[in-house]
Amino acid sequence: MVQYDFNDFGDFRKAVNDIDKTAKNHRDHARKILEEMEGLKRSAIKKQIDRLEAIFTRVIDDLLSPVLRNYK
Repeated sequence: MVQYDFNDFGDFRKAVNDIDKTAKNHRDHARKILEEMEGLKRSAIKKQIDRLEAIFTRVIDDLLSPVLRNYK
């Protein structure tokens, strides 16, 4: 994982760009899962929702862990 020095504006800008890129990647993955959900039965939709929940959990971890690591 990347370490950022938030006292350095360049590092702060890099962190923001990295967070944006990570969010876009996760959003694209979630969008693909939603497209796969169209026309599925209820049990299959539940499985897809579980997959989406896992993605959103990873999004939070990916976005916050570099920031939180600097403040421990």
